[in-house]
This record gives sequence, structure tokens and C-alpha cells, in this order.
Amino acid sequence: MKLTEGVMKICFLSPSYPKTSEDTRVGFIQPYAEGLAKTNDVTVITSSGPGMSRKDKFEVRNGVKIYRFDYFWPRRLQSLTHTNSGGMSESYNGSFFAKIQVPFFILSFFLKTFKHSRKCDVIDAQWLLSGLVALPSKWIYGKPVYCMERDGAIRSFPKWLSRYILKRMDLVNAWTPYLEEKIKEALGPNNKANLIDIKAIIDFDRLEKKSDVKGFKSQFNLKDEIVITFVGRLVDMKDPLTFVRSIPIVLKEFKNVKFLMVGDGNLMNDVVKEVKALNVENNIVLAGQRSDIGTVLDCTDIYVATGKVNHCFNASIMEPFYKKVPCIITKAGYDEKGYKHKEDVYLTDNDHESLAKGILELLEDNKLRKKLSEAGPKFLKEKGFYNEDVIRKTNETFQKLVDMKRLEKQNEI
Repeated sequence: MKLTEGVMKICFLSPSYPKTSEDTRVGFIQPYAEGLAKTNDVTVITSSGPGMSRKDKFEVRNGVKIYRFDYFWPRRLQSLTHTNSGGMSESYNGSFFAKIQVPFFILSFFLKTFKHSRKCDVIDAQWLLSGLVALPSKWIYGKPVYCMERDGAIRSFPKWLSRYILKRMDLVNAWTPYLEEKIKEALGPNNKANLIDIKAIIDFDRLEKKSDVKGFKSQFNLKDEIVITFVGRLVDMKDPLTFVRSIPIVLKEFKNVKFLMVGDGNLMNDVVKEVKALNVENNIVLAGQRSDIGTVLDCTDIYVATGKVNHCFNASIMEPFYKKVPCIITKAGYDEKGYKHKEDVYLTDNDHESLAKGILELLEDNKLRKKLSEAGPKFLKEKGFYNEDVIRKTNETFQKLVDMKRLEKQNEI
């Protein structure tokens, strides 16, 4: 029997949240919060950013109440979130000015959370930083805290801080092989945490929007070429230069190929220089940041994901899976534990020669390309990535957390 009645109130903590419905940065957060809001009362606590005004401090978007906090003044100087450098870790590592804003960010995040979490039933903390901010509400208000890490913090936080936060969470979502191992490693052999595996939600709905393939191809002068696509931030951890450096090798064997790069970041100038140095300007399209990823994937014959850091189960892989586009992934960390070579994806070593070899093999083997394209939707279903499964499991988990906390209070009485 459920102890809770009516609509569950969820306080959702995220260091950043899309400025608008069309903003694709931190793209997985918005559909997740809105999915929960279909059956729950969801309040998001997040940061503001440059270009936002006072009227942007609160809004209701698709059933989600969004409260934003300022963490530095004037607002245009805020440098940790809503920047073009990537996530918070990239902003922090790339700017001394961003570093000095960290204590102000944490304090502002905590104050806003403490104010709005008092009447909630459960706190959903996205990333370890949000888990840290949620602790006062857990201790003083007695709110259960569920934490979902996406590897950014656990990769950059000192182990002692990760351990401190993880030990104090009521439930931790370890949804990839990488996260499960890193969380256990951070906790140490004598420490335990309540771990659960619920996959991250992917905004598949945006891929279903009307696709303008003809317009896209016309814009970038794509004709009958085979299109090989990279989508991602142009930052070091995504390793876009490996993609660029594979191009001349592929072109020696296949001429009717066009390479497409979608994304922006602090390595854009390096990418442009490398393209010129390799004399492949006529063979690559630098499309910049785009929101029409569904159209991009509809124009794609082979999808490539490079990276120096593990990208097992990333949204950037699950989206081409959904669109039945065969994927090549350069192995980094835990990808071999998440994917089967030539069954789910084509795995290559993390260098441009190995990547080029993999691209050439797929170009030559139509049967393998077809096999990998059909494997995508099956993979999503088997692993539980479809949105309705994620939301259902999350709601069930939150209900159990709330009921457990209420039972504890009753027993204390």
C-alpha cells in the first residue's frame, strides 16, 4: 500500500537547464524533467546565465516550474554555466575567472534549493554537485535525495569529495558500466551505497520533428555523396581532430564521400586549421551548432563518435541508434563493456588510422552497415532507453523512497 497520496512533489536540481525549449545544450535534462512533470509537481532549481533578464528568473515551461539563481554580478560575467566552452568542467578548467565564481555558485545554488525544497517529497539531484547542495535539505527537512551522475563530476572531483557526497545519498543511479565502477571506486572497499540502474532519458521526440532533408542538403551543397557525420562539442574530450585526420585516408579509396561536422567549441579554430593543412576543404562541411539533429541524422549514412573519455551510452550515440544509422565509435574506457563490436556498433582504436580503417570497412560492406542500422532500436529496447520506460521506473523509485522515509519517521514515533 502506498503511503503517499496525490501528486508527488519533486525538487529537481540541475546546475544548468536549457534557456528555451529549442536550446539543445544539456538537452537530456529538459525532456526528463518534463516527462516527470506529466504525473508529478516538478520544481527545477538551476542557474541563470549571460543574456538572461530578471523576468527569466522564474517561468513555467511545459508543466515544469523553473527557478533560476544568479551567482555573480553583473549577470553577463557569469562564466560557469550557459557558455560556449562546453560543460561546467570545461568552463572551470579554461578560465581563472570561472574558478573564483565556484563558491558563489554553490552558495547561491544552496540558498535557492533550501528555500524551495521544504515542501517537496523527494529531491532529484542531477550530478554530484547537486547532491552536495541537497544535503542541508536532507538533514534539516528530512528529504530523501536521489542522485544521478553523468560522469562529469566524478571524473573531475577529488575522490574524498565524491565519497563524501555518495555516502550521504539515499539512492545513486549508476546507469553505465563506467559510472558503476567509478562510483564503487570512489566509495572504497568498505563503503556501500544504494545503487540503481535506470537509463538516462534521451529526447527522441525532437528527432521526430518534420525533417527537411532537401533543404539541409541544398544549404550545404550535399548531392549523392555518402555522408559521414560527427556530432558533438568541439572540445578536447570529444577529440574532433581524429575525425578530421581520418578524411585523407578514406578519400584515397572512396571519392564520393562527404564528411559532416555538427557542433561548436573551443577547438573550432584548430579544426579549421587542420582541414586547411590536409587540403580537404571541399570534402568536409562545418555546419556549426544546430538544433535539427533529426534532419542531420536523416542525411547521414555512417555516424562517427570520437572521444578520449568514455562515451558509453551517451545521447550522441543513442540518437543515431534511434534513427537506424550505423555507428563507429573510437574505444575509450568502458565502451567495450557497453557495446558489442560489429553487433551493436563498429569499435575502433582511438586514432585516426584505425578510424579510417573502420570507415572504409563499413563503406565496403553493405551487409554490415544494414546489420548495424537495424541493431540500434533493438539495443534501445533491451537496455531500457525508451522514455516511457525511464519515466515509469523513476516514478516507481521515487515512490519507494518517499514511502521508506515516511515509514522511518513513523517508526521513530
